[in-house]
Amino acid sequence: MFDGNRFQGHVVGATPHPLLFISVSGAHLYGFPSPDSDVDLRGCHVLPTRALLGLHPPKPTFNRTWAVDGVEIDLVSHDLVKYVVLLLQPHGNYLEQLFSPLVVYQSWRANRHPERAALEALHGYDTKHAAHLLRLYRMGIEILSDQVVRVRRPDAAWLREVLGGHLSGRAIPAAHGICPFHSSIEHLAPPRS
Repeated sequence: MFDGNRFQGHVVGATPHPLLFISVSGAHLYGFPSPDSDVDLRGCHVLPTRALLGLHPPKPTFNRTWAVDGVEIDLVSHDLVKYVVLLLQPHGNYLEQLFSPLVVYQSWRANRHPERAALEALHGYDTKHAAHLLRLYRMGIEILSDQVVRVRRPDAAWLREVLGGHLSGRAIPAAHGICPFHSSIEHLAPPRS
């Protein structure tokens, strides 16, 4: 199995701009690398504001090829704006990169507050983040179905359970009737203007 940690230090230092993520692509991701396969790394970075405001905008794509312990590394990283544009195009390369299980670097994980990392380690998920996402999800459904914004939450006790880590990550959707996608939203009226 591919070990992305082996290359993390080399990748972070190889790019001129702050990285959002770098994941493995190509033969290593698909599970059929040959002994002489290079490692294809793909990702996304953020260009500095100062560079974007100048008369000579920087190149949105960064490419670099080098060797680490005899293994050739092929890194391609796109600026966030270009990455989003490419993500919306009709091919799966960029979705594949986002959902690759072989992640070399994620800035949010490397730079997050230690207490949030501790929540994830203790409960299997970031309970504070989960509670906020679930609240927003429920509020969105209420806005569409009832055309009302309920800031004071009728489900506050349940949200406190999520925040406290009293529900497993897998039990949360089932425990409160949450599914990834509603089977139909045709019955929902648009918000009143």
